[in-house]
Amino acid sequence: GNAGGKTIDVDEATLAGTLSLPKGRALCARVIEEGILPHPSACRLLPAALGCILSWPAGGGAVGGGATSAEGEDRLLHALTGLVLTPQPRMDPSALYRCLDMSVSMAKASLNDNSEDDGRKGLSAITGSHMRAKLLYSVLSVGKEVCGGSTAEVHPGAMMGESWSERESTFLEIIASAQTR
Repeated sequence: GNAGGKTIDVDEATLAGTLSLPKGRALCARVIEEGILPHPSACRLLPAALGCILSWPAGGGAVGGGATSAEGEDRLLHALTGLVLTPQPRMDPSALYRCLDMSVSMAKASLNDNSEDDGRKGLSAITGSHMRAKLLYSVLSVGKEVCGGSTAEVHPGAMMGESWSERESTFLEIIASAQTR
């Protein structure tokens, strides 16, 4: 343990399985919205949940297709965005760093996976939904405010030695490069 405090470990495979189902997305949204999941635990869950959501195709959810987002996805994204934007208690900086790092790695992977369309289709999983874009925007804006110019040494969840602004620039460059191809 860590001096009496509890930290949770997120089982990402179980979380991905849960979030792949409409009832799982609704349950996760509810425990965050109603404060059933304590704030520090919700902060630990956020980067893993973001990774799951960004791995789904935009407009199709984990399974199936269709023009609308998966059932319950927007509610879950709304709950996660609310978590990020809540001023008290403020998001843990290391969770924000992990979210940004997750976004960067997902964006890089989507560029590399879709060579036939220069990665635009893959990046639509990140930018193709209003609620996904809103969550990422909230992570970027709150992260800039909370993490500022501090380097990663202060926040162990981040890439070694890079400041928030350097990580943010990397992410925005990937997004911009796909838009201009």
